[in-house]
Amino acid sequence: MTRGMQKIQAQAKNAAKQAKAGKSTSQLGAAQAAAMRYQCPVCLLPLTSVVAAKEHFDIKHPKDPRSDPTTWKQVSKT
Repeated sequence: MTRGMQKIQAQAKNAAKQAKAGKSTSQLGAAQAAAMRYQCPVCLLPLTSVVAAKEHFDIKHPKDPRSDPTTWKQVSKT
């Protein structure tokens, strides 16, 4: 039963380590999230521009009738 106690202690230690690491915010992650302005109506993939949206739609969803990215929902910046 020694291993059971070690496992519990290791899990608690790892949880504390993950919680500590989760508090730091990355500036790069915030910038990338702010750049995602469009969202594909089929797969809900966030995209950065109309050009990227058009390429995505032509490659991933060629038979779908919603091919005009200008009518797609713009993601709100929060």
